[in-house]
Order: sequence, then structure tokens, then C-alpha cells
Amino acid sequence: MRFLEQMDESSQQDHLCALAIRALERYDVVVARCALVPQSYDTYNTLFRVDTVGGPTFALRVSPEGSIHAQGSEIAEAEWLEALRRDTDLPVPELRKTTDGSLMVQLGAPEVPGQRRCALFGWLPGKPMSQHPSADLAAKAGRISALLHQHGAIHSPPTPPTVLVADRVIYWRMESLLDELTPSYGSLFSDATGRAQQVLDRLWRNPPHPAQIVHGDLTLYNYMVFKGRLTPIDFQDMIWGFELQDLAITIASIRNFDDANALVDAFYSGYVQVRPLPDHDTETLEGLIAARQLDSLNYALFVRKPELDTVIPHMARLMTEWLDRPDRAPSIGPPSLLVPWPSSTPARAARSRPARTPA
Repeated sequence: MRFLEQMDESSQQDHLCALAIRALERYDVVVARCALVPQSYDTYNTLFRVDTVGGPTFALRVSPEGSIHAQGSEIAEAEWLEALRRDTDLPVPELRKTTDGSLMVQLGAPEVPGQRRCALFGWLPGKPMSQHPSADLAAKAGRISALLHQHGAIHSPPTPPTVLVADRVIYWRMESLLDELTPSYGSLFSDATGRAQQVLDRLWRNPPHPAQIVHGDLTLYNYMVFKGRLTPIDFQDMIWGFELQDLAITIASIRNFDDANALVDAFYSGYVQVRPLPDHDTETLEGLIAARQLDSLNYALFVRKPELDTVIPHMARLMTEWLDRPDRAPSIGPPSLLVPWPSSTPARAARSRPARTPA
């Protein structure tokens, strides 16, 4: 029997689509069409658009074989989404339950390795904000972020729910692969990981407020834009941590785009319309941004993203600048506009070599 990873991409998609249709049998819907959402197959989850007969359209999320999330995180995700829809006017996704009241379907198929977790959401029209970011949209994103923080503090239990606890640099459930970069970059990434962990340790020793649930992946890719309205999506990466960590994740994302400084300013302006920014100093914020970037780089290594040739030298430059000046933001801009990784950065020339993607 040929398993999924041994097949060509078209066959893989066909088998996952067959699995998706089996999962949909558990829902009170009459399926007219189930189709793969373009580009979703290369991300963590695989998404299918589900058109129904005479009814609404849905998005079926099919997980990969393994999971980088805490066991039971789907329950915490569903509970917060339900509370947000009940308590606020935020247009968050609606999670559809199965006919027996389950939050998800878990099943396998002979050609598909492992068990896949499937969840059905209301379909959200529009495009990701990342395709056309603007100051106006960034301000709206800041307002939404503030409202999520405000509600998360009220909704959070006194002890961590079944989500990842973001008290370490590599908090997703995967092994650290950053040592693979040592032959090319010496101790750069281990030094950066150590310093970022020190920032996290200080934050958790002297918390600005009780730890709470936060979105954990509120990047420009996880805001859908439709007729000027923003909808935050992908609550699967929810973490137990602090508002400042969530802001750092957003700022790290914004810095990958043109006009990043203006977008950050607009985001902050929207946030403070709802509530003050979390108390912080620049060194702490930059340390949390670096922690996010290192965790994201490790994920890119874990899934062997095809753009590693660009991502690795980009991250190396950012880590070098941050280690040399932890109290200031690095020069920013999209990776395509960045200068090549320098082989003679004064502070790190002795332990760094020109960029080379690990084999």
C-alpha cells in the first residue's frame, strides 16, 4: 500500500479530500461540493471549502498527522470562540458541532497516515490582510487585538487551560532544530535563544498581570478582509501568556511588510482607542519579538518550508542586530529587500560564516 507521503501532490490531495468528505458525514449538512482551498495544502492545516445544497458555505480544517499544539486545545479554542460570539460584537469564526454535539471529528483512512482532526467553521469571505496591508486596516487590527486582550482576561480561568504555555522560546510541541544551523552560523542562534529565554524568564518572574489566554498567532495573515471589515481567524494557536507576548507576535509579523513603521504606528493607534498598551520597555518587547522569530524559524525547519534559503539568512541578520543592540528595533523590511547576510559583522565575525542552507 502506498501511503500519502509516497504519492504525487495531486493524489495526496485526492485522498485528503476523500477523508474530508467522510468527516462531513458527521455533520448535519448536505454537501454539494468540497474543494481544496488554494495554498492551504502547504500550510500547517489543510482547508476545504464546503458548499452545501441550499445552505451556507463552510470551511473544513483538516489537521496534519502530528500536532504541535497541546492535547485538547480544540476544546479551549471552541470555548473562547463561543464566548467571544456571545459576549462581544467581534466577527470571529463560528465553529459547527457534529450531529452528536462533538467539536471535531477524528478519523483516518488506509492511505492517510495517522488520525486527522477535522473541524467545521463558517466560511469567511475575503482575502488575508497580508495581501494588501494599509494603515487603516492596521488600526482596525489594533482595535481588535485590544478587544481580544480585554475579553481574554475576563474569560481566562485561574489556571492554564489545555493550551500551550508560552514560557519558553520553543513552546510549540516540536523538537528544537536550531542546532542544525551551527555549521553555518556558529553560536548565533543558540546565543539568541539563550538571551530570548532570559527575557521570558524575567517576564514570567515579574508578570505585568496574571497570565491569560491570548490568540498566539495574530499576524496579518490571520485577519480576513471583506468590504473593509476585519475578522480574526485561526485561534488554534492560542497560548497561555501575556498581552505583551501577543503584541510581539503581531509586530514581528508587521515588520515583514513595506511601510512597517507606519503600519506599527497605526496598529498602536487602534489599540489605544480601546485600552492602554501593556506596560513594557523596548528591550523586553524586542526580546519577545526575537523569541517569536526563533520559534517560527524552528517551525520552518521542522516542516522544511521551501523558502528556507530566504528565511534563514533573514533571521540570522535580525538575530545579529538584536544581540548587538537588544534595546532597539532592527532595521526592518520584507526579506526580498534585505541585504545578504554579512560575513564580517564586527561583533560576530569570529563565529559566523556566509549563509548556507543546511542539507
